[in-house]
Amino acid sequence: LFHYKYHYLLVDEPSNHLDQASRLWLRQSILDHPAGVLVISHDQDLLNNMQHIYALNVHGIQHIHGNFHLYQQHVTAQTEALTQSIQQQKRQVKQVKQQQHTSLMKAQKRQNQGQRLRENGSQAKILMDFNKEQAGQSFAKLKQQQNRQISEISQRLAETQSQQIHVKSQRLQFIAPSQRTGELLRFTDFILPFGTQSPIHFALHAGEKLHLVGQNGAGKSTLLDMIHQQNFVDDDPVFVAGRSVYLDQNFSFLDPKRNAIDNLKPFNTNFSDTEWRNLLGQLRLRGDKATLEIKYLSGGEKLKVA
Repeated sequence: LFHYKYHYLLVDEPSNHLDQASRLWLRQSILDHPAGVLVISHDQDLLNNMQHIYALNVHGIQHIHGNFHLYQQHVTAQTEALTQSIQQQKRQVKQVKQQQHTSLMKAQKRQNQGQRLRENGSQAKILMDFNKEQAGQSFAKLKQQQNRQISEISQRLAETQSQQIHVKSQRLQFIAPSQRTGELLRFTDFILPFGTQSPIHFALHAGEKLHLVGQNGAGKSTLLDMIHQQNFVDDDPVFVAGRSVYLDQNFSFLDPKRNAIDNLKPFNTNFSDTEWRNLLGQLRLRGDKATLEIKYLSGGEKLKVA
């Protein structure tokens, strides 16, 4: 690809599945390409070497002159500004509603005063009827104006909240399981059937978060698959306690002909469709996305479901 030195390159997620050495080579090749490159990527190290960031969402495309670090600063500032705008618009709605309530109370007070004057007979009936009609028209006009204000502010508020949804960071709340303790996995002088032929020694304890790094072809995926499948023979120097869930590079446990909710149900039969929708919504998989067959989702959306 990089031999086409006079072609502008369009590359989609080029660093996926690459080891660290290959990512460094890719990054330098992109920087050295004379004609220019348009990259789609979630690799922050790669994006920090870009000169421009273009963010595409339902509201259009936004241009940031600078790398990903500057883009993050811009998003933070934008999120804070939108939050302040939302709070201000909510205060405006509350203020107009209070004004509307005050106007209603004043109108009722005037109506009661007019009724007392009518009963006392201190003013001519025709004059009181005229004043009543004028007051009613004025109040109706004021109420209509206030309702229009509330409607306009509420519409701006909804638009601002919609922008905030697509800018602020995603958060997924997990239901904490019961804590396990002790050793879950141990390899002693274990040799992989594929990849490196050097003996493996390591142990994994409950609660630990480990990063397994290695060159492409070293056997990382083979090792994870063996742990998940517990594909060992009796004399293998391996100890495994408990079960695991394996998310491979191709999301193999997802059925492409079923939608997101149907794929997730077997993992927790106590969850309702609404609860699954709420969890997916936290990752911006909303509306029809939850009921589309998995095969119609993008790679990133499939990963969110997984």
